[in-house]
Amino acid sequence: MASGNYERSMNKTTQVRLSKILAVSLACSFLLLIYFLPPTQTPQVQGPSIEQQKADWLAQPMTDVNTGFEPYTSSGYTPSQIKSAYNLPASGGSGATIAVIVAYDHPNIESYLATFSSAYGLPAPDGSNFEIYKMTSTYEPDPTNRWSLETCLDVEWAHAIAPQAKILLVEAVDGGLSLLDAVEYATSRPDVVAVSMSWGGPEESWMPSLDTYFDKPVAFFAASGNAGAQVNWPAVSSYVVAVGGTTLNLAGDGSVLSETAWSKSGGGISAYYNQPRYQTDFGLPGSQRSVPDVSYNADSSTGYSVYCDSGWTIVGGTSAGAPQWAAIYALDKSATHTNLYQSAATNYAASFRDIVLGANNGSSATLGYDYVTGLGSPLTINYDFSLDVSPSQGTAGGSITLTGTSFTAGSSVNIEYLNPQTSTWTPLASNLPVSSRTFTYTATAPDLLQNNLAGDNPPLSDSIIYRATDNSNGRTVNSTDSYVEMRRGLTIVDSAVASGIFGNNTDLSSAVAVYNSHTVTITGAWFKPGTAGLTWDSTSDLGTASIDEAGSFTAAVTVPTATTGKHTITVNDGASDFCFELTYLDESLPPLTTLPEGPQIAVFAAAFATLAFVLWAKEKRVINN
Repeated sequence: MASGNYERSMNKTTQVRLSKILAVSLACSFLLLIYFLPPTQTPQVQGPSIEQQKADWLAQPMTDVNTGFEPYTSSGYTPSQIKSAYNLPASGGSGATIAVIVAYDHPNIESYLATFSSAYGLPAPDGSNFEIYKMTSTYEPDPTNRWSLETCLDVEWAHAIAPQAKILLVEAVDGGLSLLDAVEYATSRPDVVAVSMSWGGPEESWMPSLDTYFDKPVAFFAASGNAGAQVNWPAVSSYVVAVGGTTLNLAGDGSVLSETAWSKSGGGISAYYNQPRYQTDFGLPGSQRSVPDVSYNADSSTGYSVYCDSGWTIVGGTSAGAPQWAAIYALDKSATHTNLYQSAATNYAASFRDIVLGANNGSSATLGYDYVTGLGSPLTINYDFSLDVSPSQGTAGGSITLTGTSFTAGSSVNIEYLNPQTSTWTPLASNLPVSSRTFTYTATAPDLLQNNLAGDNPPLSDSIIYRATDNSNGRTVNSTDSYVEMRRGLTIVDSAVASGIFGNNTDLSSAVAVYNSHTVTITGAWFKPGTAGLTWDSTSDLGTASIDEAGSFTAAVTVPTATTGKHTITVNDGASDFCFELTYLDESLPPLTTLPEGPQIAVFAAAFATLAFVLWAKEKRVINN
């Protein structure tokens, strides 16, 4: 019994141990299996394709409504107030067509425009100044109920700023990318000069591929957005003038009290568009497109009177600026990107009201360009108001031509130049008649009496800026480029040839040695056109040389009898003396300048060695014999 019990006890113990071993083995096997199994792949969530993004994209109208006004009254800003604030003319735009691109159908828009026009003394809409083009014969209702007010704002205020222009309202099928079909139709019309797009949305990576719609010979203007520091398309396109927003406060008499950055004005730096040439040339930092380009009153608290579905209302938003900037373009056809930035570079104060106060939720308005208001709000319609000088480089006293563009016909201009030596403006012409908007004036470049510095150095120059003042309105413009006036110098004196140019009072005595009756050739550059007189030591007349219009001359002078040593030759072009020194040798000595210095020594040494060898050989032969 004892042994049987023991065996049974051992069997149970063994079974328990085996069970534990088996459990541990299974656990280890499971862990090893888990360790060596390939890692579980996390499912990748695929976003919508680009084509799906395009299909889903919807534009937002950029209106901002003032809900705190007394309804049914036209208590917002009027056309005359806005024109006065921005220095815009009372009329204009004849022969130009402004295309306004919107979504959905607006059957009552012509009636609304008629009411608005009657209230402000504007031409009533008819077939000659207002046209609607429908992109489809059947429209779905606007699901946002926002496009009607956008349409009223755009049409009425484009008409207000350019009363004689034609307004072409193009109604897209919906608020998606079908808006681009409407753009394409508008740009196919030869009468359309400007396109207004008061809508948009945040930029996406695929949007630059749509630039073919805007790369057309018309001007595009788009609202920069009402969400603050956000870059919106289509305003961000390099082909579109992006219009930001301001808050314009007027006094009771209509004068401007202040204009500050609107807190909702859209702007920033694009993630997908490279910086265009016009911004690079202006000096904006970085390598990406910046928006906005310009600005306009957009705050609904200082908004515009608009007549629409519910009668009169006050509306703002950057969408108010896009059609009005398009109208400004129609008035003069000069508000292009290049002209806008060039005007800011050369004549900022006369072209823009620089907005320096206020901010949105990402940037502040600053002196010059900023990401809230761009270059600023308009103070003119003439953005090709310019003064060009030709040639861009020349000599003192040379002939120049000044060409002015967009001056007041029938008025006169005053022209002056800035002397870089004295930093003073010097009158050049007064009350020059301007029979048309463009004038041409031929003058002589002022002689600043500047010479290149002594020695053989790179040529120096002085930059002269010209300025013209339109006497009808006091507006001034500086020359687009300065006139680069080269300083006098010599390029050749006898055997000495300058690597750059020889300046005034250059000592050439170690390089040029002459003797009695020696002919010295002198070549000069950038002297005053006319005749140059040359003298030896300011006493002996060496004759004259003709200086051409480019300021160049070549003179061949005969050296008079003189004492051995340094002497001075002076060139006078009728305005100033230009001198250099050379060495006069005793006439009994051969000229040392007939051979270059290095080879001359080598030749003499070789000749001497040869002669010595011949004499030695001859002497040795005689002795041996």
